[in-house]
Amino acid sequence: GMLRACGEQIRRMHDSGLWHADLQVKNILIAQDGPILIDWDNARAQKALTPFQCMRNLLRLRRSFEKNHLDIRDYHCLCEGYGAVSPPAWLGAAYAIKNYVSDWIMGRKA
Repeated sequence: GMLRACGEQIRRMHDSGLWHADLQVKNILIAQDGPILIDWDNARAQKALTPFQCMRNLLRLRRSFEKNHLDIRDYHCLCEGYGAVSPPAWLGAAYAIKNYVSDWIMGRKA
C-alpha cells in the first residue's frame, strides 16, 4: 500500500545520499503516482549516508507519528517498505529522553 511506498521512497532518498533535515509526516505528500517528499530546506547531499544518519531520520519520522497521534503500526508498515531497520537500543532510548524533555519544555503532555 501507500505506507510501504512511502518507506520505499525514503529508502531511495537515503540510498541516493540525501538526508532530509525535517522528515516528518507533514512533509510527505500523497500524489496519484505515489509519495512525494517536500520541504528540503537544510537537506544535505553526500556520497553516502551512514546507518546512524538514516536511523536519525527514521526516528524523527517516528516521533512525528507519535506527536500527531497516528497509529504506530502505520509507521512500522512504512518501515517494512524501507527495509531492514534496527536502531541500536541506546539511540532509541536517547530519542525517547530527548522527546520527553522537549515535551516537558514545550508544556505538552508526555
